[in-house]
Amino acid sequence: MKILLLEDETLLRRNIASYLKKRGFEVVDFEDGRTLLECANLYDFDAFVLDINVPDFNGFEILEFIKNSDQTTPVILISAYTETKDVLNGFKLGASDYLKKPFGLEELEIRLLKAIGAMDDSVIKINSDYEYDLKIRELRYKNEIVKLPKTPSKLFYQIAKRKGGIVKSEEILEYLYPDGSSQSSAVIGRIRDLRAFIEPDIIENVHGVGYRLNISKS
Repeated sequence: MKILLLEDETLLRRNIASYLKKRGFEVVDFEDGRTLLECANLYDFDAFVLDINVPDFNGFEILEFIKNSDQTTPVILISAYTETKDVLNGFKLGASDYLKKPFGLEELEIRLLKAIGAMDDSVIKINSDYEYDLKIRELRYKNEIVKLPKTPSKLFYQIAKRKGGIVKSEEILEYLYPDGSSQSSAVIGRIRDLRAFIEPDIIENVHGVGYRLNISKS
């Protein structure tokens, strides 16, 4: 599971990152909001851990930015702020949880696992033949692993984690080409590449909007 961590206290950031990595998480960490927005591909994470009081763009602003484009990926806010209005503001903006400093690293891990579990139930049953495990980003066909190349694998994860919800074409473009190196027409080509490895109708085209996972209702 891939976690984005925003924390400006150097020692705490290092301790959190080190602990989570030892527990099997992949962690990408930042010390200020501006660098995060400039460098992070926000569509590539299973959860976010955001300190509220950080330089440039604070945790509330980053949370709001994330939720404007992605309603499903859980966000845990961490802060020394204890006023009720701050906690309520965090939940109003879409936070999954709020952890007050100081806290134990084991508690953070528990909160993360709970938040991610609430998001995904781990395995998505697509139809009678296909299923996808969000935690390990693995597609299986009749219990056999479908070996997807890097870009199709990233694309499938981005679509699958919405669990049938629509992923806009511009979101896919930003996810695959965060440096802006490609045009919107590239998305069609990448979808075509992905469909070459699976039953094509698993990925449904929502005309003029984007794509979604075609999950069987039976």
